[in-house]
Amino acid sequence: MCATTLSADLVPYQSEYEGYMGNYGNTMDRWYCRAAVVVWPLDRAFAARAEAGSQWALSELRTRIVAGDLEGARAGAQSLAPFWRKIGSQAGLLGTALHVAAGLGAAGTAAMLLEPFRVETVAGTRGWAGGGRAVGRGVDARGHRRVVRAGALP
Repeated sequence: MCATTLSADLVPYQSEYEGYMGNYGNTMDRWYCRAAVVVWPLDRAFAARAEAGSQWALSELRTRIVAGDLEGARAGAQSLAPFWRKIGSQAGLLGTALHVAAGLGAAGTAAMLLEPFRVETVAGTRGWAGGGRAVGRGVDARGHRRVVRAGALP
């Protein structure tokens, strides 16, 4: 069931009137309430939350890897593919992305995770080299070339 109401048709749940105060005119403040319910299939829960928070997604993938749930981590990482490029090159995510990419042990998925991160992201970033070496060990030559060709790390 879905109901829509135009904003002009809404009734305020609270209003306040403040009369003339000398330096400005009368004001009338009104408060309205709108709510939405968002529903998605259980198998899309990780991707839906990840699209809203890329830092959360990488942290969750890292937690899965550390806990030994490599298949769950790989499935979660693969579900990011449709939108992951759009996250942009965020320096704060680089270190975790490198560790997750190395921990997955899947060249194509690692390349996809690292694709948004451009070389410019590394400038001034400490601690990325170790992750880059780890990814280099976990990505075969074909996957490594694909990441480099896309302009991403390592």
